[in-house]
Amino acid sequence: MENTRARILTAAAQLFEQQGYRSVSMRAIAARLGISVGNLTYHFPHKQDIATALAEQELTAIILPEEATLPALDGYLRRMLLSLVDHARMFDDPLLFEDLPGCQQENADRITRLQQNLERLLSQLRQQGRFRQELRGQTLQDVITLIMFSHVGWQQKVSVSRQPAGAAVEDMMRIQWLLLRPYLTEEGRTELAQLTTA
Repeated sequence: MENTRARILTAAAQLFEQQGYRSVSMRAIAARLGISVGNLTYHFPHKQDIATALAEQELTAIILPEEATLPALDGYLRRMLLSLVDHARMFDDPLLFEDLPGCQQENADRITRLQQNLERLLSQLRQQGRFRQELRGQTLQDVITLIMFSHVGWQQKVSVSRQPAGAAVEDMMRIQWLLLRPYLTEEGRTELAQLTTA
């Protein structure tokens, strides 16, 4: 049964990426798998349940690093961006989850978890002396909010531009570090320089 659920999620993700979430029907997902719609709805009663499962699956892939380092922060931010690129057609509609009854709170909770993980990572790096003490309280919250909001606009830009995904991610990483750089200590700047030349 788990195998069937996994197959459904894989097929649905592929269809969503090819055609966009709104264009894919439950019948199309079932046809892709060669199963009946009844079998599909046994596992996922509604298409929104598939969207929710895919979003949750993607969130679990964005793992908070065990050790707080600048390379770990770089990797965490990069993974967030890659998630948006990998699922561009699924998440290119910022109102998607607003249109799915019952999903708004779940999506808000997922975003909150990403923000909390980012806050935890930045706070640990500040305590280690990589970031200045000013990166706390409301300033920390504002920086995190700016990063999260920038991801939404960036993802929409990437979905309509012809820029290769890898180049788009590198551009956004540069911009994110441009935002964070003024808060780095001397030690943090040295570590960042080593990271960017590696």
